[in-house]
Amino acid sequence: MILILIDMKIANDKRRAAQIVQPKDLNLQMMFAECNHLYFNDELKEIPIEFEPNDVNYGEFYYDITPKGIDNCHIKIADNHERTKKEYVSTLVHEMIHYKIMSEIPQSDIKQALWYKDDGDMETYNKLMFQGEYVHSDKFKNIASLINKIYDLNIHLR
Repeated sequence: MILILIDMKIANDKRRAAQIVQPKDLNLQMMFAECNHLYFNDELKEIPIEFEPNDVNYGEFYYDITPKGIDNCHIKIADNHERTKKEYVSTLVHEMIHYKIMSEIPQSDIKQALWYKDDGDMETYNKLMFQGEYVHSDKFKNIASLINKIYDLNIHLR
């Protein structure tokens, strides 16, 4: 039994190795447009997506919080990890879920959080903007789990 499992792992590793793509062979803006259409019904405005070396994360969603709302949104995807196209897509969709959730924050929540920030209460500001409802919240996990189930992606829930 153990030999069968080892053989299966070796076969899976070889299959994955054959599917590795180079970042230079991917068009992130086109991937964003395709994912936006397929997984988000074209709800998300196009934002810049680019590669960057990142030893810690596979991808990151960046934005500014201003009195007008969430601004200067962009996504960076790590280009220094061996990955398959499906793994790149899963990472991009993970970051797009963050984008979707952050773009839906009510203006009243943003104003309240900024009031605390202006008052020097960064703990409350961070709690309001980055915990509970907005980062890897139940909402995030529900969206990611649904996409994983329907489309057989492997979006990480954390």
